[in-house]
Amino acid sequence: MLDARERRARTQQQLLEQFNPCVLVSITLNIPGPVKNSEAITTVFASVISELDEAYSLLRSFTKKTSHLGQEWNFTESFAQTHFV
Repeated sequence: MLDARERRARTQQQLLEQFNPCVLVSITLNIPGPVKNSEAITTVFASVISELDEAYSLLRSFTKKTSHLGQEWNFTESFAQTHFV
């Protein structure tokens, strides 16, 4: 768990440096128990991503300064995460 947190922090720092200045949104799911990836978990995660995409589209319609530079999904047996820049 600690290794995953450290890897996530390094990835976030790299994205912040690469796309400076930017806003970084990092989404992870805290899932109790031994099963960390299932169809239900993937559905919840995809729903959150969809909502964020929708909010981003709405924001972009109000300002021309907003740009969506990238999105990364990472699903493993132990966690699901994504970053929006």
